[in-house]
Amino acid sequence: MKRFAEQRPFLFFYTLALVIFTGGLGIAIVYMPDFLELFAAKMEELGSNHSNIFITILLMFDNPLFILGFIIPGAPAIAAIVTTKLTGKPGAVKKLFGKFKPAGDGITSKEALTQYSLLLAYGIIVI
Repeated sequence: MKRFAEQRPFLFFYTLALVIFTGGLGIAIVYMPDFLELFAAKMEELGSNHSNIFITILLMFDNPLFILGFIIPGAPAIAAIVTTKLTGKPGAVKKLFGKFKPAGDGITSKEALTQYSLLLAYGIIVI
C-alpha cells in the first residue's frame, strides 16, 4: 500500500477518500436507517430551518454512531492525512497541520486558540 501511495499519491488519495466515504455511508445505511428522520425531527424540535453541525453533535448523545456525520464529510481530510503520512518525509503531517494556522507562521498557541475561539463564536452567532 505504501509503495502504491508513493508511486501514485493523487490516485491513492482519491481512492482512499472514496473508500472512507462509501464505507461510512454503508455503515450509516445499515446501522442508522432512521438518521434522516431523526435529523429532521431534531431540526423541528430546535426550530431550525437548516441543518448544521450542532444538530449532529446533539444526535451523537442519543446514538454514538452518529459520529459518522463527521466521518463521511471528513473523508477527504482523513485521506489527506493518511496519504501525507505514507508519502511524506518525517514531519510531513506536522507541516500539513501547520498550514491550518489562522495567521501563519510566528503565531503562538495561545493566539491561535483565541482566534479559533473567535471563529467558533462567530459561527455559533451566525447559525
